[in-house]
Amino acid sequence: IPILWPFANRIKDGKFSWQGKEYNLKGITGTKDDGKGNIYHGMVRNESWSVEDIGADDKGIFMTCALDTDNYPAMKEIFGSSKIRVTYRLKDNSLDIETSVVNKEKDRPIIMSLAFHPWFNVQDVQHARVQIPAQKRWVAEDNIPTGELKDVEGKYDLRQPLEIGSQVYDDVFTDLDMRDGASVSRIKDVTDGIAIEVKAADVFKHL
Repeated sequence: IPILWPFANRIKDGKFSWQGKEYNLKGITGTKDDGKGNIYHGMVRNESWSVEDIGADDKGIFMTCALDTDNYPAMKEIFGSSKIRVTYRLKDNSLDIETSVVNKEKDRPIIMSLAFHPWFNVQDVQHARVQIPAQKRWVAEDNIPTGELKDVEGKYDLRQPLEIGSQVYDDVFTDLDMRDGASVSRIKDVTDGIAIEVKAADVFKHL
């Protein structure tokens, strides 16, 4: 599952400002252009992670991997000294992902965002049904959120299962309905009856 870190989504023109300083991500190792001049999906998805632990317990089999920005000077210069640690845990038909980020800077905050980009293989995507517990969506231009929020309606109202059909989605949904501290989204392949449920802790405000 691709990890989008130390930033998710897109950064317009690859430029942003932080604590009074301007940064340009274009040309920096690990970044990727979306074909429209924007830098997107973080800097670590193609990097080598260190395996810190692997084993099994009553919660299933697990593997813990980590990446330290101290090993990536350009990343550290912009996003600070930090370490991300991810544990994958598999039991029965459930895959859990636990993530932590440690700020190693002694006297300053770091800037970061984190997202996951799972892909699901379905036999007939047009007949797949999707359900997302979102009340609103971010309006976007060229996949860059404008800052405007709109209530979900029409094809964007996925609070009840909706067949994808010929619709194309590349959107950010928010104002999520949380149950027991988490949002729950679902996709079902009606061709073979297989369903996947994605549960995200309430620190994840967008889908």
